[in-house]
Amino acid sequence: KLCMFQPEILHLGRNELSGPIPSEIGLLRNIEFMKTSVNHLDGEVPSEIGMLSSNLRTLILGNNRHTGNLPTELGSLTKLSKTK
Repeated sequence: KLCMFQPEILHLGRNELSGPIPSEIGLLRNIEFMKTSVNHLDGEVPSEIGMLSSNLRTLILGNNRHTGNLPTELGSLTKLSKTK
């Protein structure tokens, strides 16, 4: 079931968040700007972020505690113009 709330901006930076980014992030298909920097997020960046390919232009994940490699699915983000 798709998420009924479809924001275009997801700005969660500097909120003391912890834990992994949930795989359900891929359900937010209208996201154009996503910032989760300066938190305590850990674990791998979920491959489901690649499902945001139709709109995502800015992706800022820095200053967290992510582990592992970035998922190859990030390569499908063809509109992405800024990463950090």
